[in-house]
Amino acid sequence: MATMMPSVLIVEDNAIIANDIADELESRGMNRIQMAGSLREALRAISQNLPDIAIVDLTLRDGRTGAQLARALATSGVKVCVLSGQSTLSPELMSIAHTYIAKPTPSSIVASVIEEQAHTIAMDAESRLH
Repeated sequence: MATMMPSVLIVEDNAIIANDIADELESRGMNRIQMAGSLREALRAISQNLPDIAIVDLTLRDGRTGAQLARALATSGVKVCVLSGQSTLSPELMSIAHTYIAKPTPSSIVASVIEEQAHTIAMDAESRLH
């Protein structure tokens, strides 16, 4: 039985970075991708479809709102990957499970991390079926 690829939300205010990551994920067969550049856009996206995995930059178009978003997503059961150039994490992130990737990191590395998280989600779903 084929498993459905998890959905991914990329929340990144730099369109070049967001598109590079999306292109890399698509080249690996992940095609359920949404993108947002601000907290407002991300909230609109998740109101329509809660993703399985989210890549979240900490500084977005509307300020340092990424940690708030990451916390809300993690609380909702979304696997969170923080992608940021900030060296210190906010207290909001200290209380949630997340993967941290420091910028700059090639999109191929980011995609590899997301692929691993997708694999974990697929394995968890398969084990629940049996």
